[in-house]
Parts: sequence; structure tokens; C-alpha cells
Amino acid sequence: MGERKLPKCYVVTVSGITIINLAMLYSYSSAIPWDDWFLLLNFFFLTILLQSISARLTHRISFTLATTTIFPIIYSLGVTPAAIVALIIGLIDGILNKKYWLRIVFNMSQLSLCTVVGAVVFNQLGGSSVPIMYKGLIALSLGIATQMIVNILLVSLLASILTGISWGRQLRQFGMAGFFNVMEKALASLIFTLLVSSYGFWGIIAFGLLLIHLSDLLGASSKISNERMMQFELEQALLIDELTTAYNFRFLNNWLNEPKSDKMAVIFMDIDNFGYYNELYGHQQGDEILHMITKIVKKSIRDKDKVIRYGGDEFIVLLPKLDTKNAVVIGERILQNLEDFMIISANQPLTVSMGIAVAKEANVDKQQLITVADEAMYKAKQSGKSTLRFKEISV
Repeated sequence: MGERKLPKCYVVTVSGITIINLAMLYSYSSAIPWDDWFLLLNFFFLTILLQSISARLTHRISFTLATTTIFPIIYSLGVTPAAIVALIIGLIDGILNKKYWLRIVFNMSQLSLCTVVGAVVFNQLGGSSVPIMYKGLIALSLGIATQMIVNILLVSLLASILTGISWGRQLRQFGMAGFFNVMEKALASLIFTLLVSSYGFWGIIAFGLLLIHLSDLLGASSKISNERMMQFELEQALLIDELTTAYNFRFLNNWLNEPKSDKMAVIFMDIDNFGYYNELYGHQQGDEILHMITKIVKKSIRDKDKVIRYGGDEFIVLLPKLDTKNAVVIGERILQNLEDFMIISANQPLTVSMGIAVAKEANVDKQQLITVADEAMYKAKQSGKSTLRFKEISV
């Protein structure tokens, strides 16, 4: 858990939350019911087990059902044991995920604070009745909701301080996925508390086993999902030209082997006088030109268009579902944006010759599109370079 430079406001915020948590614990703490030590031990063991088998959703986010034990503990044992469990959850999370010490302090404090605030709402609304009936059910629901809302507010506040993104924007980024995540935990916590209120120890055992099984399933699902993502990223890396970050010839071959597509346009580009630049200024300068061209072309096209390094100083741009008029507009935009970029060492604009082939109908042979675009590019070269020529083709 390495140290890191943190903003002063971060340290102040964590300190403030810790102090508020201690004050709330002092004001609303309850005696630990040692007579129910066996029940307490079961809750502690279940919580630690659930936290240890949390599912890793991303490199930053993990999902755990450990917090679903908090409200059953509040109901059956009181605020103080629940707050202690919350502190344990924060500590285990920090150790397992190798978080720095101040982040661990924050997690422990905010989880404990959320627990106490939720418990206060629950008790003030008369939710501690045995068994939980209509009024108690409303109190329980509002208590759990309060716990979850305070947790979201505090975590998003900390993220806002660390990232510099506004608190409101952080909350909006929480999104529907985060909302359903919270709702799942809230529902599980509600059901668990109701079972404990009705069946006591056996309610803990029955629902605890279910939570353990669900955690295992979530962990396995998360592992498979992450492995698929890693495989996808690896496959994508094999399709990227390392020098330019454009797609490579392997990607083009895959595209050619796919079923024939809808109407589209293909741009074939060749850098004017690239051999001259390479000989005069060296290959390092030439590599920088190739990288810059890719960057400029990407900024000139749509998100769904693809830039491919065909080889050497030649590039292909795939423009799906585009007619002749709009393909020419994009081509002219690329030419203009490239001309605006001056090669500093050569003191002259960077230019390309460009050919555009447009499929007027669906199912035009893809290789034919590339061939026609290549031929149009050579006509542009013969016309004085730094220009484009286009041709429409049909099935």
C-alpha cells in the first residue's frame, strides 16, 4: 500500500468524515450484547467470508455482498456491532485491494458512518419492533435507503476531490449500472433482515449460504468477463499498427473476408514525396509524419470510420454507408487539414494524393473497391498531387 501525493482538501475531507463518524458512534452507540455471542460470531464470520470473495468488476471497482449483513446486525444486535462490522469490511477491502492507508481510513469511516446514520433513521421510525410488520418494514426500507444514499454521496465526493470532476458530474456518472448495483444490495439487505426477524439464527444460516453462493457465481462471472475483455484487447492489439495506431493489414484482411456490406466508400491515400522526406530528414522524421497523418485523418472522419495503414506511406479509410457527395466532403476535409499541418523541418505543408471509390449499391466486391480507389489515387498523382479523384462503381 504505497504512499501517494494527495490534495490537502482530500486529507481534510477524510479527517472530517472520520471525526463525524466518531461523534455519531459516541452519540448513538449501543451496548454489545455479549449474551448473543454466538449470533454475533456468525455474523462476523459471514461478513468476512463475503468480503473475501468479492467480485472484481474493473481494475478500480469490486462488488461485494458483505454490506448486506449490516442491517440484520442492526436489527438483531444493535448499532455498535454493526458499526464494528462496517469498519472490518473497510479494513479487509483496503488490505485485499492494496489501498493506501488514508483511503482505508476513509472506507472504514464512511462505511461506519453510513451504518450509524441508517440505523438512526431505522430506530427513529420505530423499526426495531419484533417481528417487523408494516411500520417496521417502511422504517427498514428507509433506513437501508439512507445507508446506500449516504455511501454514494461520500464516495462520489471523494472521487470528485481526487479527479477534479464536479460532485454533481460524479453522481451523474454513477449511471444506471451503479443504480441497479445499489438496488440489488438494498433488496438483499431487506430480505436478509426480514428472514433474521422471523427465523433468527436459521435465517442467518439459510440466507448466508445463499449470499455465499451468489458471491461465488458473481466472482466466476466477473472472472470470465474480465478474461474475455483481456482477450478482446489482445486481439485488438494484433490489429493495430504499432507505429501509427491505425489499423493494420491484418484488420483489412479480416474486413475483406467478412460478408459483403451495405453501400460504402473507400479512400486510398498516398503521401506525396514521402521518399524525399525520408532520405533528407531520416526515418525518425518519416515515422513522425506517418503518426501525424493518422492522427489528423482520425480527427477528420466520423467515429465509425476506420483508418488502415496499407503499407509504407499508403493508407486506406473505410467509410460505411456514405454516398459520393459526403465521401468527397470527407476527402477534401482530410486534404485541407493535412495542408494546414506544416512539416517544420521541411518548411512546407504535408500533402497526399487521394482516390475515392464509392459503391452505389450494396454487395459490391470489397477488393474491387480498393482497386478502383487505388487507380483513382494514381490519377490524382498524375494530376499534380495534393488532390483527389473519385469513381462510382456498381455490382
